[in-house]
Amino acid sequence: MINELHAFTIAKTLVDNEAVFIVDDSIQAKPYTDESELICWHYDHVFGKTVKGFCFLTGLYYGDGISVPTGIEFVTKPIKTVNNKGKQVRKATKSKNTLFREIVG
Repeated sequence: MINELHAFTIAKTLVDNEAVFIVDDSIQAKPYTDESELICWHYDHVFGKTVKGFCFLTGLYYGDGISVPTGIEFVTKPIKTVNNKGKQVRKATKSKNTLFREIVG
């Protein structure tokens, strides 16, 4: 069994100093689909408002002229709650930061 330090040393020798790790969050609009914990309202910075759809996070390693996808996570919002304006909203159990960290590994 390989311990974590040894695994890190092996991985570090494979990583190029000129490589980059790209993380991105995107929203795929689904305005006509029924709301669920996957398809719900997310704030879209492109439009400056919330849109109904699903939000997903992706990770990509790029180095030495090759791209390697490292993971994808979907943002789910299973918790229903009421905001300070009295409107029912959905909340995620994990933050985007936590999901990105899971992609990085």
